[in-house]
Amino acid sequence: MTPDQNNMRLYLLGQRFVDPQTEVAYREWRKVEAFPVMWLGAIVATLSWAGIIPSYYLFAPSYFDSLSVLLYLSLLLFGLGTTLGLSQKVRPHMIWVVAAMNLYGGTALIFGNYFIGDSLGGALSASMLIMLYAPFMRLPVLTVIMACGPYWLLGNGLVIYEIQQGNLGEWEAFSYLLIPAVGFLTVLLVCAVTEAFFRRSYTRECLIASQSTELENAARQIRRYVPAAVAEQILGGQGDAVDEPQRRKVSILFSDIVGFTDMADRLDPEDITEIVNQYMAAMSDIVDVHQGTVTDFIGDGLMAMFGAPLELSKEEQATQAVRAAQAMQQKLPALNANWRKLGLGEDLEIRIGINTGMASVGSFGSEGRMSYTAIGLQVNVAARIQSHCEPGGVLVSDSTYQLVKDEIDCEPRGEVDCKGVHYPVKVYAPK
Repeated sequence: MTPDQNNMRLYLLGQRFVDPQTEVAYREWRKVEAFPVMWLGAIVATLSWAGIIPSYYLFAPSYFDSLSVLLYLSLLLFGLGTTLGLSQKVRPHMIWVVAAMNLYGGTALIFGNYFIGDSLGGALSASMLIMLYAPFMRLPVLTVIMACGPYWLLGNGLVIYEIQQGNLGEWEAFSYLLIPAVGFLTVLLVCAVTEAFFRRSYTRECLIASQSTELENAARQIRRYVPAAVAEQILGGQGDAVDEPQRRKVSILFSDIVGFTDMADRLDPEDITEIVNQYMAAMSDIVDVHQGTVTDFIGDGLMAMFGAPLELSKEEQATQAVRAAQAMQQKLPALNANWRKLGLGEDLEIRIGINTGMASVGSFGSEGRMSYTAIGLQVNVAARIQSHCEPGGVLVSDSTYQLVKDEIDCEPRGEVDCKGVHYPVKVYAPK
C-alpha cells in the first residue's frame, strides 16, 4: 500500500483516520497485530466464567438447580465458541464483549461469596478487575465502552439500590460511586492514548513500506540503465569502488551481429526493436551468469568486461569470458527460431572477440552522465579481433589463450593486425 499523507491524518483525538479506506486497512492491520494478545485474554476470561459452576456449588449450593446449570453452561459454550471457534473471522470487540461478560460473571461470584461476602462488593470488584484488564489487552476505546461500560453502570445501579435500602452511609456510597467512575475514566484515557499510539505506529509502518517500495523501484530502474554489478556496488554504499578509474587487468569481450544493417532494411522498426531487445537480454543474462559486466550496447554490438567490478583472478576472468562467448553462440539457434516468426528470412550470426590485458577501468563521462567501462589499447585489440572473426565463431588473443589453454581446447587461427599495436596479434578459436 502506498499511503497518501492526507489520508493518513488522524482526527477525533487520534482515534480515527480521515480516509475511510485507510481506517478499514488499519483495522485489519490492528486485528492481526493485537489479536494474539486479545485472544489469550479472552481465553483467560472464559476460563474464569467456567469457574462459576464449581464456585456456586461450593459457596451457594441453594442456587445450584437445573435451570442455573443450563443457563451457565449455555453462556460458557457461547463464550468458548466466540473466543475459539471463529478465530480472526470474529470482530475483536465482539470477542471482548463476551470475554468481559465471562470475566465479570466469574469474578463477581467468587469475590462476592468468598473474598468479600456481599453481592455489591463482588460486583464492584469484578468491574474494577475488568477495567484494569482492558489496557493490558490494548483495547480501543469503543471496545472498552462496550465491554466494561455495562458493568460500571450495573455497579452504580447496585450502589443506588443499596442507598435506597438504607444499607450504605453517605460517604461510603460516595466512595462506591467515585472510585469505579475514576477508574473507568482513567481506563478510557489510557486506552485512548494506546490506540493513538497504535495508529501512529501504523502510519509510520505504512510510510516506511511506501518508501521501501519506492527505493526498490528506483533500484530496479538503476539496474536497467547501469550494469548489475555496478548497481549493487552503488546501492550497497560502495560507489567509490566504481567511481575513480583504476588500472586493472581485465578480459574484454566484444560481440557483433553479422549483416544487421541489411536485416534492418527488410523488417519493420517494431520487429527490429523486439529482435534487438531479445538478443541483448539473452546475451546480458549469459554474461551475468559468468560473472561478467555488460558495460555498453553499441548498436547491434555488445561490450562486456570480466574481472571488474567483481574481482576475479586473471585465469578465472579469461575462462569465464570464453565460456560466456561459447554460451552466447549456443543460445543463438533458439533465438533465431523465435525470430523467424517475426519474418526474419535468414538466421542471424554473431562474431565474438576476446582479449585480456591492462586497462583503465572506472566511471567516465561528465558530472551529469557517467558510464562504467574500460578504455585503453587492450580494449581496442578486443574490438579489432572481433572484426576479424568469422561469423558464428569466437576468437581470443594470445594473452587470453595463455590463461585458458589448460581449461579450454583452442586451435590457432593465425595472426591479425590491430591498429595501435606494432606487431601482429596471434589469435585462437576455442573448440
